[in-house]
Amino acid sequence: MDKICLGMYGTSKQQTNNPKTQVCKSKQVFFKVSEVNDFDWSEQVTNRKFLNAVCGLGNEKATDKAQGLIASAAFHGLIDRNAYSITLTPQKLAGDISHDPGLPSERSKEEIMRTSFLTIGGWDEQDYTGDIYWFGTGDKWDQVLSGFKIGNTDIVGSYDLPPVIFEMGYPYIGFSPDYFDKISNTISRSVPNMKCSSGEHWGMCSVANMQCDRLGLDEILTFTINKHDFTIPLENLAVDVVQDGTDYCIM
Repeated sequence: MDKICLGMYGTSKQQTNNPKTQVCKSKQVFFKVSEVNDFDWSEQVTNRKFLNAVCGLGNEKATDKAQGLIASAAFHGLIDRNAYSITLTPQKLAGDISHDPGLPSERSKEEIMRTSFLTIGGWDEQDYTGDIYWFGTGDKWDQVLSGFKIGNTDIVGSYDLPPVIFEMGYPYIGFSPDYFDKISNTISRSVPNMKCSSGEHWGMCSVANMQCDRLGLDEILTFTINKHDFTIPLENLAVDVVQDGTDYCIM
């Protein structure tokens, strides 16, 4: 066991010593990994020799036997609820604010709107508008997707019922190869010069020599889970990157 602290990006003392930006717990259980037999998304490990991770954000009951950070902290009364929430802003909005060493209290309202947050022990009602929909998870994160469409084009019908896994550490929307082909073909019809490729555990589409905001990505993705519709603008899933000196819009 050891002490664990989750805090803001950066190393300045005003961040790491501030209880508003850092949550610490003593006697946290850690497991030593002595061997990696298989790793799907291996770029961080194989190329940079380290792995980014958030420990303890799991689906676990708050009991005296809880090993995860959130459930254990809730049981011992260190946080209000056995809950956490993540507010993510599109990369194009975050920009340099993601590396700002200052505190949230020092940021303007516009900068706060461009800031992603991990909230331990609950959620901030200022981080969302509209209604919150709650889903029972049992001992799994799985739900059932009863519909998915891009614009007016159906990708998943109500008869398909593929599982949906809520995984906050996964930054993409994952589908099986058959669905990926339908998605890439649908988007390609409205985005000139887009090329899509896929591997065993990934699929990606990109346009070379073009920035995302020039592609007119105005389609809306609509997901239906337990009779509730959730929408995400396609442009929010697009990211501008530079590889070997060439600009790409990747989604």
